[in-house]
Amino acid sequence: ELHYAGAYNPLYIIRQKHEPLEDQLRNYLSLETESYQLLELKGDRQPIAIYISESEFNTKKVRLLKGDTLYLFSDGFIDQKGGKDNRKFMSKNLKKLLLEIHDQPMIDQKRYLEKTLEAWMEGQSQMDDILIVGVRV
Repeated sequence: ELHYAGAYNPLYIIRQKHEPLEDQLRNYLSLETESYQLLELKGDRQPIAIYISESEFNTKKVRLLKGDTLYLFSDGFIDQKGGKDNRKFMSKNLKKLLLEIHDQPMIDQKRYLEKTLEAWMEGQSQMDDILIVGVRV
């Protein structure tokens, strides 16, 4: 069982679509293909550090299944500007990208993400730290 509490950034779980989602997980469904579904466990809208109106973080619990792929990340990839209109990459594009590559070996995913980001930036400087962690159950 996974317990997740986040500060701003979500956790993505990509799961095979072989059986219906449990009621609790339907609320997390964000994107799906014919064979897979991406669940998004959103983080709380507060930082980890001292904050003006601090409150307890909400913990979400999910029963993991063999084959689930989990992704945690900083906002650097989705906030990176580039493309033809010099816009942010955006989370919807990262979700689609991860759904396309999640079943590949992790080292190949890393290379694909790096190439995608490099092409997106079109020679521009990196704006922020970029971290993506992927784990397969």
